[in-house]
Amino acid sequence: MATSSKRPPTRRRSTARAAAARLCHLAAALAEAGSRTEEQFWDRRLGEVIDKLLAEHNDDAFSAALDQLADTRPAAYDALLRTIEDRIEQTSLVDAGDKQIVLMAIPVLVWSRYDIPTPVIPASTLAALRAHLCAHVLASEARVTFANYFFSPDQLPQSYVPTAALAGALGAHLLEGKQDMLIDPALLSPTERFLSDIRYAFAAVAIQRDAPLFIWQEDERMSREKAAARWAEQGGACIAPLFPGCSLEFVLPETYYAACARADDLSRSHSLRAAATFLCMELDLPAAGLRAVVAPFRDHEFELQEYRISFAARNHADSILFGIVWPLLPHESEHTDSAGEIEKVLRAAGVADIVQLDHPLLPEYCDDCSAPLFPTADGDLAHAEIPEPQNEPPSRHLH
Repeated sequence: MATSSKRPPTRRRSTARAAAARLCHLAAALAEAGSRTEEQFWDRRLGEVIDKLLAEHNDDAFSAALDQLADTRPAAYDALLRTIEDRIEQTSLVDAGDKQIVLMAIPVLVWSRYDIPTPVIPASTLAALRAHLCAHVLASEARVTFANYFFSPDQLPQSYVPTAALAGALGAHLLEGKQDMLIDPALLSPTERFLSDIRYAFAAVAIQRDAPLFIWQEDERMSREKAAARWAEQGGACIAPLFPGCSLEFVLPETYYAACARADDLSRSHSLRAAATFLCMELDLPAAGLRAVVAPFRDHEFELQEYRISFAARNHADSILFGIVWPLLPHESEHTDSAGEIEKVLRAAGVADIVQLDHPLLPEYCDDCSAPLFPTADGDLAHAEIPEPQNEPPSRHLH
């Protein structure tokens, strides 16, 4: 009996390996295609395999294939990753008919001295958001169903299969003519307390196959920049009352992975600005009274993986008050001027005393609380001792 009970995992691992090998082969063929016609052929074949693995809940095959390609065949890795994301976003439902259903994300960057909420979205607000999304972002024939909740990063699907399940559930609600999908917050993961964070609303959008999805695809007078500005003004006015006591920045709604990647990028500078503003408020200091130390951090393979920024009062520069981790995104490396971008954000926030360390450090963490340690101007690492807000619960940390 004991031997028999071990066989199914072995078979699953064998199946995952075989599926991963198939994914690698098709992704390599797609990356090496010499014409659009050949590219479309391999894209269809790869998409069929991905759809089958999603239906089988086989996340292991995706992870194994991406791991295998990451360091050895970067073009194939990019082709596989993009195709997986496209197949998840473009929900495949047998009842969709001539409709194409796309999963979209609506991110909001938030910071607050108080707890950042994860609010349920009232029906009246959803109706207003739907109207503004259709008027300022989506093509004229698009139909929309929302999930009635703003998710925190801790509550997002953590892998491909549950993301596809979310897309499928929203798409099914849309096909059934339901405008809202109700979320039970009690079933979601708890949310950590941060000074700055991201909140996401999700929607399924239906269009005719091969029809425009966004307004800038059907109206040459429009652009992403204009759409983003109008959404921030009109959609933002609907969202703001759900986040009392919070400072908000609104990210242009796009397809799920594009919007999440854009929010991740923008959240780094948003966190820096939030930290500087928070410290000025708590310490009753102007931004010019702060010092920031910026240092690169590498992993044990000597690859640059992040920057860490510490804040101190200029008259007590040895005492770190706050720290921010600025992770590198997949397209960034030691050849990207991330340090220059960080300095630009700090100076725009009014912080003029900036120390840039050139020598990469190894990332270290507090043995007691596991919080990251941050650089001093001398190149040492120290714990950030966050000032306790007045009349507030214990402090939070930052992304």
